[in-house]
Amino acid sequence: VGLCCRDGEARTLPFSRLNELRSFLEDAGLPKCASDFKTLTRLLLEQGIEAAGFTEDPSLYAFLLDADPGGCSLDAMIERRLGFKPGPRADERALFSRELSERLRPELEQRDGTPTLLSVYNDIERPLSGVLARMEHAGIRVDGAALDRFSASLETRIFELTRAIHAAAGHEFNIASPQQLGKVLFEELGIVSPARGPKGRSEEHTSEL
Repeated sequence: VGLCCRDGEARTLPFSRLNELRSFLEDAGLPKCASDFKTLTRLLLEQGIEAAGFTEDPSLYAFLLDADPGGCSLDAMIERRLGFKPGPRADERALFSRELSERLRPELEQRDGTPTLLSVYNDIERPLSGVLARMEHAGIRVDGAALDRFSASLETRIFELTRAIHAAAGHEFNIASPQQLGKVLFEELGIVSPARGPKGRSEEHTSEL
C-alpha cells in the first residue's frame, strides 16, 4: 500500500499491516485522496475497515473531464497527463495520485455546465462509489432455481429464432459469424448494405428483399 502525506514524500506499507491505519482510514474528519476509491473501499471492507474521509479521486475527475473509461486507470492517467511510464512501486503511485488530484480538480472547478462537473462529482459520483463498493462486497441474493428456468427459456427461444433464420436463408450457417451473416444477408438475400457515415453510423435504415 502506498501512502503519501505531503508532496515529495511517500512510503510503502505491507498490506498485512493495513489494520494499523484503521483509525486514520476510518476518520471522516481527515480528508484523503485515492485513485479508484470504489475498489479501495471494497478492499478495505474485506479487511473489516470502513473507509471514510476520501474526498479526492483523480480517476473520477478524469472520467468526468474526458468521458473515457479507458483513460481513467492510474496507469493511463500517469502516462497521458504526467508523461511518465508508471512502475510497480506503491509509494511512487501514491505520489502520482496526489499530483493528479491537484492537477485535475482545478479543471473540474473551471469547467462550465449546469450542473457543474464539480457538483456532479460531490453530489453523485463520489457518494455512489461507496454505495457500489458496499454492494459488490455484500453481493446479491439470487434464486438459483428461477435463474436456471430463465436460462432454459432463453436457450429455447434462441433455438427457435436460429431455426427460423436458417429457414429464411434456405440453409444452416453460423449466425455469430459476421462474415457468414453478411454473405447471407447481402449476397444471397440481396439486402442492400446500409451506407456508413463518417463515424460508422448507418445512414440508411430500410432495405428491400
